[in-house]
Amino acid sequence: MKPSQPLDTLQALARNRSEAALASLGTALAASRTSDERLALLERYRNEYGLHLATAERDGVSITSLTNHRAFLERLESAISQAAEDAVSRRASAQADASRWHAERRKEKSLEVLVDRRTLKARTRAERQNQKQTDEVAARVAGARDRS
Repeated sequence: MKPSQPLDTLQALARNRSEAALASLGTALAASRTSDERLALLERYRNEYGLHLATAERDGVSITSLTNHRAFLERLESAISQAAEDAVSRRASAQADASRWHAERRKEKSLEVLVDRRTLKARTRAERQNQKQTDEVAARVAGARDRS
């Protein structure tokens, strides 16, 4: 069995594609996690700043300060909206990469099964050949005894 047989080449290529897909999945999952964390942080800021604004309104605040607080909250809402879109996009990308990796892994496993079958077939063929040679030697020895 030569290592340069086409099936071995296909198996090596499938393994490389599977490993590349797995690396891509890892990167996409990390990016998705980072995006989710960024979104959670922005939402936490919004909640804290909203509480700060409510306290300021209750205690009395100048109209300029109130306008600035509200403008900042609007910008924060815009950032949250963008971060939410980014998080959804990155989750979708991670899901697509997971599907790609699963498909590549299935191909790799299928080729592995074919290589294993080929190896088993070659081993069986070699064992039969060995048994045939053993039987021939035994038959010659038995024939030589009978002639004696």
